[in-house]
Amino acid sequence: MRYTLVFIIVAITSLVGCNNSTSSKEPVVTSVTDSLFHEVMKGHDAAMGKTNRISSLQKLVQREIDSLDKLPSKMKHGSETYKVRLDSLSVMLGGASADMDKWMQEFNMDSAKNDQELRAKYLESEKEKIFKVREKMTDALKMADSLLKK
Repeated sequence: MRYTLVFIIVAITSLVGCNNSTSSKEPVVTSVTDSLFHEVMKGHDAAMGKTNRISSLQKLVQREIDSLDKLPSKMKHGSETYKVRLDSLSVMLGGASADMDKWMQEFNMDSAKNDQELRAKYLESEKEKIFKVREKMTDALKMADSLLKK
């Protein structure tokens, strides 16, 4: 009886495992619009992966700026250039974050679902937009990495 139960559990686990091994993490692409949608989502996922780090860096940069602002005026000499660069980085990080938020609010996943040609144009445009957002985020992170090295 016990061996029968073990056999059934192993058999079910094997069948479930086999069914999962045939499915792929990549979606099945059946049309140009499916392919474009997949590319837009890849761009979105890559950009979203950077948002937490950007948020953390924005807080760190603001703490650095606040610390510099608290220095007595006679100790601020020499830190002006660093503060200007921190201010620039803060703007860059904020802009990248705002662009991502804006893209997400404006993106219409179901745009022109019934018109494949119009949908392809829309998705191509959105692909360009999200890749620009991702590039802006990457540039901001590179600037942060170079400025905040300690």
